[in-house]
Amino acid sequence: MTRPPSSAGVLRTHPDDLVVPAGARWSEVSARLEQILDPAAPADGPAVVVATSGSSGRPKRVRLGAPALRASGEATAAVLGGHGRWVLALPTHHVAGLQVLARSVLAGTVPVALAQGRPFTCAAFVRAVDEAAGRGRRSSAQGRVPLYASLVPTQLHRVLGEGPGAAAAARLDAVLLGGAAAEPDLLARAQAAGVRVVRTYGMSETAGGCVYDGRPLPGVLVRTGPRTTASGSRGRCWPTGTWTTPT
Repeated sequence: MTRPPSSAGVLRTHPDDLVVPAGARWSEVSARLEQILDPAAPADGPAVVVATSGSSGRPKRVRLGAPALRASGEATAAVLGGHGRWVLALPTHHVAGLQVLARSVLAGTVPVALAQGRPFTCAAFVRAVDEAAGRGRRSSAQGRVPLYASLVPTQLHRVLGEGPGAAAAARLDAVLLGGAAAEPDLLARAQAAGVRVVRTYGMSETAGGCVYDGRPLPGVLVRTGPRTTASGSRGRCWPTGTWTTPT
Protein backbone atom coordinates (compact mmCIF):
# COMPACT_ATOMS: atom_id res chain seq x y z
CA MET A 1 0.00 0.00 0.00
CA THR A 2 1.24 3.48 -0.81
CA ARG A 3 0.13 6.62 0.98
CA PRO A 4 -0.32 10.06 -0.59
CA PRO A 5 2.94 12.04 -0.47
CA SER A 6 1.27 14.85 1.46
CA SER A 7 0.52 12.54 4.40
CA ALA A 8 3.83 10.71 4.62
CA GLY A 9 5.14 10.61 8.18
CA VAL A 10 2.56 13.09 9.45
CA LEU A 11 -0.07 12.61 12.14
CA ARG A 12 -2.43 15.53 12.59
CA THR A 13 -3.77 15.38 16.11
CA HIS A 14 -6.24 17.08 18.40
CA PRO A 15 -5.49 17.50 22.11
CA ASP A 16 -8.64 15.54 22.95
CA ASP A 17 -8.07 12.61 20.57
CA LEU A 18 -8.86 9.19 21.99
CA VAL A 19 -5.74 7.04 21.69
CA VAL A 20 -7.04 3.54 22.28
CA PRO A 21 -4.67 1.58 24.54
CA ALA A 22 -4.03 -2.13 24.12
CA GLY A 23 -6.75 -4.20 25.74
CA ALA A 24 -9.11 -1.25 26.22
CA ARG A 25 -12.50 -2.27 27.61
CA TRP A 26 -15.89 -0.83 26.73
CA SER A 27 -16.20 0.76 30.16
CA GLU A 28 -12.91 2.58 29.64
CA VAL A 29 -13.62 4.18 26.26
CA SER A 30 -17.40 4.22 25.70
CA ALA A 31 -18.00 7.66 27.21
CA ARG A 32 -15.29 9.27 25.05
CA LEU A 33 -16.51 7.43 21.96
CA GLU A 34 -20.03 8.71 22.55
CA GLN A 35 -18.71 12.27 22.72
CA ILE A 36 -16.58 11.89 19.60
CA LEU A 37 -19.34 10.21 17.57
CA ASP A 38 -22.04 12.66 18.62
CA PRO A 39 -23.52 13.97 15.34
CA ALA A 40 -23.46 17.46 16.83
CA ALA A 41 -19.69 17.31 17.35
CA PRO A 42 -17.61 19.38 14.90
CA ALA A 43 -16.12 17.48 11.98
CA ASP A 44 -12.65 18.76 12.85
CA GLY A 45 -12.99 17.80 16.51
CA PRO A 46 -11.34 14.94 18.40
CA ALA A 47 -10.81 11.65 16.59
CA VAL A 48 -9.82 8.09 17.48
CA VAL A 49 -6.25 6.85 17.07
CA VAL A 50 -5.58 3.14 16.62
CA ALA A 51 -2.53 1.04 15.78
CA THR A 52 -2.19 -0.86 12.52
CA SER A 53 -1.14 -4.49 12.43
CA GLY A 54 1.94 -3.70 10.36
CA SER A 55 0.92 -6.18 7.65
CA SER A 56 2.13 -3.81 4.92
CA GLY A 57 5.30 -2.69 6.68
CA ARG A 58 6.13 -1.00 9.98
CA PRO A 59 3.20 -0.66 12.42
CA LYS A 60 1.71 2.83 12.35
CA ARG A 61 -0.90 4.86 14.12
CA VAL A 62 -3.99 5.90 12.20
CA ARG A 63 -6.30 8.77 13.12
CA LEU A 64 -9.94 8.10 12.27
CA GLY A 65 -12.26 11.08 12.35
CA ALA A 66 -15.82 10.94 13.61
CA PRO A 67 -17.38 11.44 10.13
CA ALA A 68 -15.49 8.41 8.80
CA LEU A 69 -16.47 6.21 11.75
CA ARG A 70 -20.10 7.28 11.61
CA ALA A 71 -20.29 6.75 7.85
CA SER A 72 -18.74 3.30 8.18
CA GLY A 73 -21.06 2.30 10.99
CA GLU A 74 -24.20 3.51 9.25
CA ALA A 75 -23.21 1.84 5.99
CA THR A 76 -22.53 -1.43 7.80
CA ALA A 77 -25.95 -1.29 9.45
CA ALA A 78 -27.58 -0.65 6.08
CA VAL A 79 -25.92 -3.70 4.53
CA LEU A 80 -26.49 -6.04 7.47
CA GLY A 81 -30.12 -5.10 8.02
CA GLY A 82 -29.99 -2.62 10.87
CA HIS A 83 -28.05 -1.68 13.97
CA GLY A 84 -27.71 -4.39 16.59
CA ARG A 85 -25.82 -5.84 19.53
CA TRP A 86 -22.26 -7.01 18.96
CA VAL A 87 -20.10 -9.79 20.35
CA LEU A 88 -16.60 -8.36 20.83
CA ALA A 89 -13.96 -10.99 20.08
CA LEU A 90 -11.15 -8.82 18.66
CA PRO A 91 -8.56 -6.47 20.22
CA THR A 92 -10.05 -3.01 20.64
CA HIS A 93 -6.82 -1.13 19.90
CA HIS A 94 -6.97 -2.33 16.29
CA VAL A 95 -9.59 -1.10 13.88
CA ALA A 96 -11.80 -4.22 13.69
CA GLY A 97 -12.28 -4.30 17.46
CA LEU A 98 -12.66 -0.54 17.65
CA GLN A 99 -15.41 -0.69 15.04
CA VAL A 100 -17.39 -3.11 17.21
CA LEU A 101 -17.31 -0.44 19.93
CA ALA A 102 -18.13 2.40 17.51
CA ARG A 103 -21.04 0.48 15.97
CA SER A 104 -22.35 -0.24 19.45
CA VAL A 105 -22.31 3.48 20.27
CA LEU A 106 -24.24 4.24 17.08
CA ALA A 107 -26.70 1.45 17.86
CA GLY A 108 -27.21 2.48 21.47
CA THR A 109 -26.27 -1.02 22.63
CA VAL A 110 -23.55 -2.46 24.86
CA PRO A 111 -21.28 -5.09 23.30
CA VAL A 112 -20.69 -8.44 24.98
CA ALA A 113 -16.95 -8.92 25.20
CA LEU A 114 -14.75 -11.93 25.45
CA ALA A 115 -11.92 -11.26 27.90
CA GLN A 116 -9.43 -8.84 26.33
CA GLY A 117 -5.88 -10.17 26.24
CA ARG A 118 -6.86 -13.81 26.67
CA PRO A 119 -6.72 -16.48 23.97
CA PHE A 120 -9.89 -16.90 21.95
CA THR A 121 -11.82 -20.05 22.83
CA CYS A 122 -14.99 -21.55 21.43
CA ALA A 123 -16.45 -21.88 24.93
CA ALA A 124 -15.97 -18.15 25.62
CA PHE A 125 -17.58 -17.32 22.29
CA VAL A 126 -20.60 -19.49 23.07
CA ARG A 127 -21.03 -17.80 26.46
CA ALA A 128 -20.81 -14.35 24.86
CA VAL A 129 -23.44 -15.20 22.23
CA ASP A 130 -25.73 -16.59 24.95
CA GLU A 131 -25.35 -13.37 26.95
CA ALA A 132 -25.91 -11.18 23.90
CA ALA A 133 -29.05 -13.11 23.01
CA GLY A 134 -30.30 -12.80 26.58
CA ARG A 135 -29.76 -9.05 26.59
CA GLY A 136 -31.62 -8.84 23.30
CA ARG A 137 -34.65 -10.58 24.76
CA ARG A 138 -34.67 -8.29 27.79
CA SER A 139 -34.52 -5.13 25.63
CA SER A 140 -36.92 -6.22 22.88
CA ALA A 141 -39.88 -3.99 23.79
CA GLN A 142 -39.52 -2.28 20.40
CA GLY A 143 -38.67 -5.44 18.47
CA ARG A 144 -35.90 -7.98 18.24
CA VAL A 145 -32.34 -6.65 18.36
CA PRO A 146 -30.09 -8.19 15.65
CA LEU A 147 -26.97 -9.97 16.90
CA TYR A 148 -23.61 -9.66 15.16
CA ALA A 149 -19.97 -10.62 15.60
CA SER A 150 -16.74 -9.73 13.85
CA LEU A 151 -14.18 -12.55 13.54
CA VAL A 152 -11.03 -13.51 11.68
CA PRO A 153 -10.85 -16.81 9.77
CA THR A 154 -8.85 -18.62 12.47
CA GLN A 155 -11.54 -17.83 15.03
CA LEU A 156 -14.35 -18.97 12.74
CA HIS A 157 -12.47 -22.20 12.06
CA ARG A 158 -12.32 -22.91 15.79
CA VAL A 159 -15.98 -22.03 16.27
CA LEU A 160 -17.13 -24.34 13.47
CA GLY A 161 -14.94 -27.13 14.82
CA GLU A 162 -17.22 -27.64 17.82
CA GLY A 163 -20.94 -28.28 17.76
CA PRO A 164 -21.88 -25.66 20.38
CA GLY A 165 -19.73 -23.08 18.61
CA ALA A 166 -21.33 -23.67 15.22
CA ALA A 167 -24.78 -23.49 16.80
CA ALA A 168 -23.91 -20.23 18.55
CA ALA A 169 -22.60 -18.67 15.34
CA ALA A 170 -25.78 -19.70 13.54
CA ARG A 171 -27.79 -17.73 16.12
CA LEU A 172 -26.12 -14.52 14.95
CA ASP A 173 -27.71 -12.47 12.20
CA ALA A 174 -24.30 -12.02 10.58
CA VAL A 175 -20.63 -12.69 11.16
CA LEU A 176 -18.26 -10.17 9.60
CA LEU A 177 -15.15 -12.06 8.49
CA GLY A 178 -11.94 -10.20 7.69
CA GLY A 179 -8.32 -9.72 8.56
CA ALA A 180 -7.17 -12.43 6.15
CA ALA A 181 -8.41 -14.32 3.13
CA ALA A 182 -11.03 -16.96 3.91
CA GLU A 183 -10.56 -20.36 2.32
CA PRO A 184 -13.52 -21.60 0.24
CA ASP A 185 -13.78 -24.70 2.44
CA LEU A 186 -14.25 -22.53 5.54
CA LEU A 187 -17.00 -20.54 3.85
CA ALA A 188 -18.68 -23.76 2.71
CA ARG A 189 -18.60 -25.16 6.24
CA ALA A 190 -20.11 -21.97 7.60
CA GLN A 191 -22.89 -22.05 5.03
CA ALA A 192 -23.62 -25.68 5.83
CA ALA A 193 -23.89 -24.78 9.53
CA GLY A 194 -26.37 -22.01 8.77
CA VAL A 195 -23.94 -19.18 9.55
CA ARG A 196 -24.36 -15.98 7.56
CA VAL A 197 -20.81 -14.89 6.79
CA VAL A 198 -20.15 -11.47 5.29
CA ARG A 199 -16.62 -11.26 3.89
CA THR A 200 -15.01 -7.86 4.49
CA TYR A 201 -12.01 -6.15 2.98
CA GLY A 202 -10.38 -2.98 4.20
CA MET A 203 -7.58 -1.59 6.33
CA SER A 204 -7.06 0.71 9.25
CA GLU A 205 -6.84 3.71 6.93
CA THR A 206 -10.31 2.97 5.52
CA ALA A 207 -11.84 2.66 9.02
CA GLY A 208 -11.86 -1.10 8.60
CA GLY A 209 -13.86 -3.05 6.06
CA CYS A 210 -15.14 -0.94 3.19
CA VAL A 211 -15.96 -3.75 0.76
CA TYR A 212 -18.47 -6.39 1.87
CA ASP A 213 -18.86 -9.61 -0.12
CA GLY A 214 -17.07 -7.98 -3.03
CA ARG A 215 -19.26 -4.87 -3.08
CA PRO A 216 -18.23 -1.43 -1.80
CA LEU A 217 -20.26 -0.13 1.12
CA PRO A 218 -22.74 2.66 0.35
CA GLY A 219 -20.76 5.86 -0.19
CA VAL A 220 -17.49 4.01 -0.94
CA LEU A 221 -15.83 4.42 -4.34
CA VAL A 222 -13.46 1.72 -5.56
CA ARG A 223 -11.48 2.09 -8.76
CA THR A 224 -9.46 -0.66 -10.38
CA GLY A 225 -6.53 -0.29 -12.71
CA PRO A 226 -3.65 -2.24 -14.21
CA ARG A 227 -2.12 -4.89 -11.95
CA THR A 228 1.27 -3.29 -12.55
CA THR A 229 1.74 0.49 -12.77
CA ALA A 230 4.26 2.38 -14.86
CA SER A 231 6.55 2.64 -11.84
CA GLY A 232 6.52 -1.13 -11.41
CA SER A 233 4.30 -1.11 -8.33
CA ARG A 234 1.79 -3.94 -8.05
CA GLY A 235 -0.92 -1.44 -7.18
CA ARG A 236 -1.66 1.50 -4.95
CA CYS A 237 -4.25 2.48 -2.38
CA TRP A 238 -4.96 6.16 -1.78
CA PRO A 239 -7.14 6.51 1.31
CA THR A 240 -8.16 10.06 2.09
CA GLY A 241 -8.90 11.76 5.38
CA THR A 242 -6.50 9.73 7.52
CA TRP A 243 -3.00 10.54 8.64
CA THR A 244 -0.47 7.95 9.66
CA THR A 245 2.94 7.79 11.28
CA PRO A 246 5.20 5.00 12.55
CA THR A 247 4.47 3.98 16.15
